[in-house]
Amino acid sequence: MIKSKEKSEKIKEERKGYGIKPVLALLLFLSLVFLVISVSRILENISGLQPLIWIILILSIISIPVIPYGFLKRKKWGLIYAFLVSIIYTSVSIILLVSTGNIIIWYPLFILTFLSLISLVLSSTRQHFRPIEEVEEKRVEIDEELLEETEEEAYKHGEFTLYKKMVPMKSGSTRVFYFFSKGVSDKGVPCSLPEGYEVHINKKSGVPYLKKKR
Repeated sequence: MIKSKEKSEKIKEERKGYGIKPVLALLLFLSLVFLVISVSRILENISGLQPLIWIILILSIISIPVIPYGFLKRKKWGLIYAFLVSIIYTSVSIILLVSTGNIIIWYPLFILTFLSLISLVLSSTRQHFRPIEEVEEKRVEIDEELLEETEEEAYKHGEFTLYKKMVPMKSGSTRVFYFFSKGVSDKGVPCSLPEGYEVHINKKSGVPYLKKKR
């Protein structure tokens, strides 16, 4: 039950794609920065790397519409293009850092371009580009696993039914809490008596509870 629920929650988070927004914002920022830099260097004619600067200009112009479209539509070619651009931006940053010695401009850009490369190879980014059908199929499989586990024979003690509830902890793990309910409860799912536990009765309330066997 715990593993299946964790898998289900993980897939839901993957489909939200929260990790894609900062990656996309970083790539667009770098494209705009390199677009401005390449235009200024071409106009001033101060660079000895004019062919490379023209390539950067063209790639940056293409990146601004292409990368957002590819990311939002979950196109794998969008990820490939973004990876190619990040490699070129990183290489150019290193070349200009060494050739100009200007660490104020090119060292921060090198850090940002390198971060863009790392973000593109993260599993959260790659999972964003998985086909929707693949994600839906996996979600259905997990839902079936959860259904099978909730169909286990419920343990009854008199008029009370045993339930279990999954509670997330601050540490990130999940704990199982067992409780008895006289009526139908929506706070948990009916379950069988877990191994290593026995039933005791609260003398004041008359409600049964579980206790580990000695």
